[in-house]
Amino acid sequence: MTRSIVLADWSPPALIGYQFLHAGVFHLAGNMILLWVFGNALNGILHDLDFTLAYLAAGIVAGALHLMVDGAPVVGANGAISGLMGLSLAVYPHNEVSCFYWILRAGTFDMKGYYLIIGWFLWDVISALRGVPDVACWAPVGGTLAGFGSGVMLLKMRCIHIADYDNPTVLDIFSHRRA
Repeated sequence: MTRSIVLADWSPPALIGYQFLHAGVFHLAGNMILLWVFGNALNGILHDLDFTLAYLAAGIVAGALHLMVDGAPVVGANGAISGLMGLSLAVYPHNEVSCFYWILRAGTFDMKGYYLIIGWFLWDVISALRGVPDVACWAPVGGTLAGFGSGVMLLKMRCIHIADYDNPTVLDIFSHRRA
């Protein structure tokens, strides 16, 4: 049964199922940390069903781009999680994200979400163009683009409601609606 949900072809079960398989504990843990960081705020404004659909749609787009460009069998939620990061970039670009480091000593620092997300996206693009072996780099590229595009579209259609006290969205920034 597991083979039928590894993304190796265009079958619908594989395009959805691969998002729930992982290559190991660290792969799963990394995706769950990013889901926690970016998913909490998005679930608050999208609610459960729309959040789940956004996650799955980003994963499907991510898987489709991977199949078109690379085509090697792949598992993992990286594309779907990157989709949530792209959606977060559209809705909450100025929100602070706490980052953990462990270089000589451990600690945290805060940075604007757009620095982290755009930096992560550029890393994925460079990795994809370099052809890093055994890593599905095109999936997170597709997921980020799908998430950001859907976020902009949902904001334009007013399907996402932002509170007055929230930081400005990407539409607010480019239209100069809020400080």
